[in-house]
Amino acid sequence: MKGVSGHIALAVATLILSSNARGQEPAQPEEPGGQAELAQLAKKLANPVSDVWALFTAFDFTFNKGDLPGGDGKVSYTTLFQPIMPIKLTEDWKLITRPTLPLVWSTPVPRANAAGGIEYDRKTGIGDMLLPLVASPNDAFEIWGGQLVGGVGPTFSFPTSTNDALGSQKWEMGPSMIAVWKNKKMTVGVFPQHWWSIANRGGHRPASNHGSYLYFFFYDLPDTWQVGFNPSITFNAEAQSGNKWNVPIGITVAKMFRFGNLPVKIQLGGEYSVVHEDDYGKRFLIKLNIIPVIAPLIKQALF
Repeated sequence: MKGVSGHIALAVATLILSSNARGQEPAQPEEPGGQAELAQLAKKLANPVSDVWALFTAFDFTFNKGDLPGGDGKVSYTTLFQPIMPIKLTEDWKLITRPTLPLVWSTPVPRANAAGGIEYDRKTGIGDMLLPLVASPNDAFEIWGGQLVGGVGPTFSFPTSTNDALGSQKWEMGPSMIAVWKNKKMTVGVFPQHWWSIANRGGHRPASNHGSYLYFFFYDLPDTWQVGFNPSITFNAEAQSGNKWNVPIGITVAKMFRFGNLPVKIQLGGEYSVVHEDDYGKRFLIKLNIIPVIAPLIKQALF
């Protein structure tokens, strides 16, 4: 980030000198909260290990399809709440916390009926909460003309679902990892998480073994615009053959705004699953992200 800030400062100084050379009024320094600052915030929000606190909210419209009878054209609606809270552990390390709570407004769940056919019950409620805890160093490695930084730690899944169909009904944990490479214009990286069941919330269910593997890329454009992608590959080892993987590709356009004194990033994207569940699963996704930046609630190092 220091290199980007230096280039921005140099550009501003050049414009001031050029204006004076032409006999025009001297250019004024940019007001705090101007376009340069918004561009920096947009870049940091594309980086999971940055120091920005924010309230990530996603509105997902998922189009499901499959070989099951009546499985075509089923749409589900989900809102994801994900506060982004990087906590400074020491002068050299920080803890990346991104708890995710899904609110399912309506999702069609297939089930066998008494006649031996398939019915789709729409379920609404809260899903399972996810909590990755990733320790990341503040210093980055200079490599390939940019900076490489990452982190590792545990991730947890809590059985907070209000309906059996909306969650695993299990306490789960596993590893998580972040790797990010960035330069003046690009941010690219991966954020895989995997979970295994360690206890049941109640009753008996088969053991769980599944993962979510985020991969992302964003390119900075003028006027605080960005273009890129950030799909999540999902894997379920316990599913039957042909139903284990969902691999989406997509594109996302983002813009950083200021509403009053509040910086807000808005993203709109679409994804198509090139690998998908044979029986029934996600085929296409439209997603809207609204991400207001907030002041850090914990400013001092904990240790």
